[in-house]
Amino acid sequence: FIVHPDVCKCVVSIRPQGPRMSALKLRTPGGKTVVFVAYAPHGGKSFEARKCFYQKLSTFWHSVSCHGLKILAGDLNSRLYQQLPGEEQYFGSFFPHVPGKKLVPELNRFLLLEFCVQCNASVLNTFFDKPLAEQVTYRELATPRAAAVTEKSHTMLDIFLVPSKSLHLCKS
Repeated sequence: FIVHPDVCKCVVSIRPQGPRMSALKLRTPGGKTVVFVAYAPHGGKSFEARKCFYQKLSTFWHSVSCHGLKILAGDLNSRLYQQLPGEEQYFGSFFPHVPGKKLVPELNRFLLLEFCVQCNASVLNTFFDKPLAEQVTYRELATPRAAAVTEKSHTMLDIFLVPSKSLHLCKS
């Protein structure tokens, strides 16, 4: 974590949880806020390794107590592709969509969704209407020198999660 000197006096604790996740607890008005960072294994790793990561992340999320907001920021290597029925609470509608993409259960997308359900969290940056160029954090290298940003060649991998009950605080 890089913490501004003025914020250092608010740091309660820093809790690393292996090389892929950590938590920073801050004293804030109304309680303590926890900022988690995480770096998920990419889709080329074994499904078991990726599933294990998300299970550890869920356990870590639940093990850190606070009386304020929990925020998770990181590269969760989860291309969402599209919003499916019943996912509206967890994934907003503002992210690059790839209609017709075959969504197989082994995708990180579904591991992220399972994490969101277990932790009652929502992908915050999918609830804000931003231009596509400001949403994407990954671009396919195979894309020919296209000047236009298209949904098929771009995706959002860097994700911010907050408890679903806190979405209204972030939207206002």
